[in-house]
This record gives sequence, C-alpha cells and structure tokens, in this order.
Amino acid sequence: RKHRFEVEMLNNRFFSATLANITAMSALSSYLPDRDKATVMVKSKVSLRGKKPIKFVDHIYSGSGAMAAVGQARGLRVLIPLLINPFSPVEITGIELDVKVDYGTRFGTLRSLRVPSGELQPGKKSYVVVELERFDGKAITERIPFTVPKNVAGSIVKLEVTSGDAARIAAAPPENLDDLLDIFRSLLPGNTYAVTIYTANEGVAIGGQLVTDLPPSVADRLHPRSSTPRTKVYRPMARSVVPAKRVINGKVSTLIKVANQP
Repeated sequence: RKHRFEVEMLNNRFFSATLANITAMSALSSYLPDRDKATVMVKSKVSLRGKKPIKFVDHIYSGSGAMAAVGQARGLRVLIPLLINPFSPVEITGIELDVKVDYGTRFGTLRSLRVPSGELQPGKKSYVVVELERFDGKAITERIPFTVPKNVAGSIVKLEVTSGDAARIAAAPPENLDDLLDIFRSLLPGNTYAVTIYTANEGVAIGGQLVTDLPPSVADRLHPRSSTPRTKVYRPMARSVVPAKRVINGKVSTLIKVANQP
C-alpha cells in the first residue's frame, strides 16, 4: 500500500535540515509505525536552484523499524553540508523521499575476510571471501571479486572490504560548490561491496585534482614543515564495486603482499 505525505518547508540554512528530518520521521511514524527489524530502501532527490538535482539510493538496515532508518538517508544527511558549505549560498527548492520497507532479514554484518593465497598478483583479478553474521547469529560466506592494479607490484597494501555507503570518499577535497556536488553524486549505495586497496605511497590533492605515486622527495617539497601547506596528503587507492545480495554493515581489512612483476 502506498502513502503520500507532503509538507511545505521553511527555506533557512540553519533550520531546514532539522525540519526535514522531523518531517520524514513523522511521516513514517504515521504510516509505518511498526518497530520490527526491517531493511529500508530510500530513493531521495534534493533539488537545488540553478543546479542539477542530487539523487541517492540508500539500502539501510534497522533493528527498530523504518522511522529509525530514515534519518540515515543521504538525501537528508547532505542538507547540512550543502546549506553551510563555505563556497557559495545554496537554495534547496525541494526534497523527495521514496521509502520502501521490507520486514525481512536480508542483511549481514561483516566479521572477517580471507584471501586465497599469501600474495596478490598485480594486474590480475582475484577474490576475497568474507564472513557475515545474519540477524539470527548464523554465519554465511560470500566470494567477492576485485582487480589488483599493476602499480602496486612488490608492495604491501591494505585490503579493505566495506559496504558501499561506508566506503571512504575517493576524491580530492572540494575547491568549490560544483566539486562538492560531484562528490555527493559519486557516493555508493549500501547494497554493494566496496573492495579497496590502499597503497603505502603518498599522493597529494592540488586544486581539486588527485596526484598519485609521488616520490617522497617530491611530497616533502610540496608540503614543507616551515610553511602553510597548499596541498593535502592522502593515500592512493584502487576500488572495485560489486553488487551484494543483501544490505551490508561493517568493515573488515587486512595487510597483504603483492607479488613483483614477472
């Protein structure tokens, strides 16, 4: 059964986000008051004056019903960063939330991972086996493929598996409002696995662009200790995104050696 809840919002940079959250929770409390375990899909759209809308699809697990989950929807979570961004004023002209609730148990919490061998092969496809805990405490395993980049040959890397919506942002810090909107649009949904390889080498962000695989001498020159840094240091990453059969919670990681190039 479908329900529609409409309300006119106050356009105010300090109060709009809070009011939108209260309104969404009130609507779900009225139409979906059950407090049982649920997986919730939220399709959200944030309309901005003079900009393309930002759209998200969130898959969220809640142990106490849909009302507790909706506050995690990114269509609501981005409102404060948008309204108080340091670049330019933003006028939000509309917020739409389409909420679908499944009182099932298709979710899992990541507990551990293992790889098929002690070394990864550069430039090759591999896989990682993750163990997840179901709602009833039983363990299940899933095999997740990923690609090992060639440029990490001969190094020790950090291999991390997490849900898409918990993955670290793979972008340089924003330099303007358009950069910020692009970052929001690149966020991943929670029903995907994000398999990320972090390298030991440093990279830098300059002018909103990422520069990878810098020698230590260059990195030191770009951010000397005696002056205010104009660059930001980060660890380069390679990421594979894989659809999941369920909503994923948690994060697991390990350190592993990558073989030398043949």
